[in-house]
Amino acid sequence: MFGKKSKSVNAQLPQVEIQTGQRIAFNNVLRLRTKAAEQELASLVQQVDDILSQAGATKVGGSSTSLYGAEMVDGQQLIDIELNFPLDKPIEVDAPFEFLPEFVIENALVARHVGNPQGVEQTAKALQDYITANELKATTPLYNVAVKEAQSIEELESMIIDFCVGVEN
Repeated sequence: MFGKKSKSVNAQLPQVEIQTGQRIAFNNVLRLRTKAAEQELASLVQQVDDILSQAGATKVGGSSTSLYGAEMVDGQQLIDIELNFPLDKPIEVDAPFEFLPEFVIENALVARHVGNPQGVEQTAKALQDYITANELKATTPLYNVAVKEAQSIEELESMIIDFCVGVEN
């Protein structure tokens, strides 16, 4: 998934290490970009599980998400979201889903959040502050990659989420 370029450099911000020059790559990715109410997200993930079951495919590695924004429509907040699921094999899908043979972010900054997800905003802010302080320009949206997901309440403290964004050289 992650491959280092030869000029990888680490920079420290309070409690967050930023890795630079990373290459983020996933193969056989099931992608969905949609606008949905927050309460509809679980149903979308269930649709993904159904698609994978029908195709005889399984998720490998962590899923990634990116939020593009939110808007109010008929009094309901809709989230513009992209969901990406790396799979063990190629599959055929119908719209609105899309299959990508490869998903790559070149020259990425990566900030890792370890622990309870309640603090993820601080990690994302540290990454944004790094971009601003170093006058970098993002070339991709910010992706959250679930490296280690919690399967129970007890596992929340050991979750690992990487925040990744491509930047110009």
